[in-house]
Amino acid sequence: MINHFIYNFTELLAESNAFYDAEMISQLVNAMLQHRMNSTIKRVTAAEVSYVINQLKAVGVSIP
Repeated sequence: MINHFIYNFTELLAESNAFYDAEMISQLVNAMLQHRMNSTIKRVTAAEVSYVINQLKAVGVSIP
């Protein structure tokens, strides 16, 4: 279930021409999480989003 959520979210960001910072991404994720029942993840912070982005960049994932 989480993998499907991540896939849909990354598709949304990849298809968008807009710039999203960590705060905006965390707000989008939190809005999506509010509508999920029994989600393991309840909330994410901008700091957590920044950490993930930095880790992805460190392993060579291209992030616009």
